[in-house]
Amino acid sequence: GRLQVDAATVARLVRNCHQRAPDDHATVLFALRALEGMDYGDLTGCLLAVLDHPHPAVRRFGLALLDRHAPESARLPLLARLQAEPDAELQGLCIRVLCRIGGAEADHQIRPFLDDLREPVQRGALVGLLRHGGLQGLNEATSELRLLLRSANPAERRLAAAVLGEAGLPGFYQPLVVLLDDPAVEVRQAALHAAASLVNPQLVPVLLEQFNNATVHSAAARALAAHGEHALPLLADALEEPQPRQRRLRLINVLGRIEAEPVASLLLTQLRYPDALVRFRALEALNRRRHRVDSDTVDEIHQQLREEAGQLIHSLRALEDLGNSPTTAPLSPLGWPGWPSTGYQVDLEKALVGDLRQARQRLLLLLGLLDNSRGFASAVARLDGASREQRGKALEVIENAIPAESRPLVFPLIELGTDALSEPATRRNYLAGLRERLRSDTLATTLHALQHRDRLQALARRPGRYSSLWSRLC
Repeated sequence: GRLQVDAATVARLVRNCHQRAPDDHATVLFALRALEGMDYGDLTGCLLAVLDHPHPAVRRFGLALLDRHAPESARLPLLARLQAEPDAELQGLCIRVLCRIGGAEADHQIRPFLDDLREPVQRGALVGLLRHGGLQGLNEATSELRLLLRSANPAERRLAAAVLGEAGLPGFYQPLVVLLDDPAVEVRQAALHAAASLVNPQLVPVLLEQFNNATVHSAAARALAAHGEHALPLLADALEEPQPRQRRLRLINVLGRIEAEPVASLLLTQLRYPDALVRFRALEALNRRRHRVDSDTVDEIHQQLREEAGQLIHSLRALEDLGNSPTTAPLSPLGWPGWPSTGYQVDLEKALVGDLRQARQRLLLLLGLLDNSRGFASAVARLDGASREQRGKALEVIENAIPAESRPLVFPLIELGTDALSEPATRRNYLAGLRERLRSDTLATTLHALQHRDRLQALARRPGRYSSLWSRLC
């Protein structure tokens, strides 16, 4: 809401706006922000006063606020400042503000800057006239833009892309399609950056093609995310198709940036995908959205909690086997003769501890889909590295979020933490305490009956959604 302050404070803020010492620029910026926040009646006077401030950050902020409020009385002072401003970037910004305030009447004053050799100035004139110019100004800006688009110089084509993005006119999307297929990488990067501002559904298929390009996929991801719901149908189709792992992870990253409601259902489909990292990224994205599953999905999340806990216990038992195994062996656990046990034990132990950490994190993320409250998110953030008292309070919140039937299995895995569970004594105590529980669990009973080599073979064959590729290779 509006900032409420007394008259003396307002007067002091206004005086601060007229300070000229370069070292006091932070004071001036604070005063301008505060006066805008309280809807000060003569804000325009303060903004005009800072147009000749010696610090460029103050002048930039003053121009940005004038662009936001567009007071008619600023036109003549802006024309004077345009001639005196030494900074090309700020001169370009001044031109844009003049176009916004003056509209068609500013066309004749801005047209000469269309041929300016300084890129920021020329860009400011093109963007200003495209967005706010009259018929004559718009025609001349469009003609200059066509020349830039057809130029053999990549720098000029890159400028055209920047202008299209900053103008943000959806009807001007077709030139951007051409630039997105430009042979120069810097031009495609600029076009993708522009596509994040110039939103048009017709751009989505082209952006998805660029998403496959290793050199520009990050910029393509940002542009796709900016298109929001327009991009969802094609993103959903892409998730249905077989994809390389890294591309699927990037698709999930894009979905995580889109606020539209249908995104959650697309992310939920990835929770059964046979890759642990894909599941983790989907869970992260759902938790960032603070998504809470509905009654149709809650049973599935309960089942995944139980399966995740069972596989975590599987890793614990394998670690216990490694601790009890001999230091040399004529036969490797995977059946390869002459394989020394010491080397594989060290690598496999590290890999399994890594799986433990990831599985515990997935348990917490799954619980976040059952309890999306800020209190639960805060408890998870305080769980590790907090004081004993804070950790105890966090564990209490987390315990209450676990379904009652899964609590005896899941809560100790979260309470002890992966660092503790990787210690042999703690691991043995935990497994002993769960012995009766394990006997009633089909998976756990099967694993308990396996010999050392057979258990590790089962570990190598378990679904990829529960373990890393490294642990399976080890």
